[in-house]
Amino acid sequence: MLSILITGFFIGLVSLIGIFSNLILIRIVLIMKKQENPFYILIIGLAIFDGLLSFLFLIYVTPMTILEMQFMENSYLSAIFGFILMTCFLSATFSHSGITLNRFLAVSFPIIYRYYFSANVTKIIILIFVVTSFLFNITFSIYDCGLEYDFEYHTLSVKNLDTPICSTYNQICSVNNVFILSAINIFFDVISMMKLRQIIHNRNKNVATTNTAKTDMGYLKQAMAQALYLLFNVCLFFFTFSSFIKNPDYGCIVTSLGWLTLHASDGVLTFIFNHEIRRNIFAKSNSLDPSSYVWNTRT
Repeated sequence: MLSILITGFFIGLVSLIGIFSNLILIRIVLIMKKQENPFYILIIGLAIFDGLLSFLFLIYVTPMTILEMQFMENSYLSAIFGFILMTCFLSATFSHSGITLNRFLAVSFPIIYRYYFSANVTKIIILIFVVTSFLFNITFSIYDCGLEYDFEYHTLSVKNLDTPICSTYNQICSVNNVFILSAINIFFDVISMMKLRQIIHNRNKNVATTNTAKTDMGYLKQAMAQALYLLFNVCLFFFTFSSFIKNPDYGCIVTSLGWLTLHASDGVLTFIFNHEIRRNIFAKSNSLDPSSYVWNTRT
């Protein structure tokens, strides 16, 4: 019982970190006036999904874990929270791949990126992520395959796993697919980083200044750090400690806390690896920030 209470406390703490880090991140991007930059539009989208997911963990999963509040056992309420959580989860997962694609096209196919990966197109892409996730969950919810809180293991799990359709839903949303997507993202991030280093090396040093190179390399480091962190946490919580998933005392550590940590930390990682964001935490504008090297020098 003590382990459940401690885990519930950490779920609440990580939720708060996820909420405030992503809210601050959105505010800083708006202060920097980067909301029309495709890369930062994707960051804002990811921050919204992660922040909302963290908020739902705070107001629903945390009290259910610590207090086991009876009125929240309502199946209808559980279905609503589970639906929104899964929609945020899938949208955030898609957004990670969108960020990787953004950097890959910017470095490898700059003309295509410059003329077709506009702010409006990026917003449409994010909308597609949300609509796809929403329709996917709606489709399976018709067959009563949504998430529900399991009081025995103190975690969220897919209902009716004994039916083929719900088992399929669980497999599609499984961490195995998150692992595969993260590995693919890292592969393309490595290619983008190698290509950018080659571009900078071959360009005139007066054009490829240290600051502009640092800007684009910082974007790539941020994308790769988030993908690596996602991959690491999947391996740590869901593969290494998979034997604890069905343990009544420790299952919530591996599942609820592990699942939350995957997404609540994206904002923190952005602060660590994006030097533009770091420089503007206490600043009012980014007028002196160097432009993207790839964006401005490739025509």
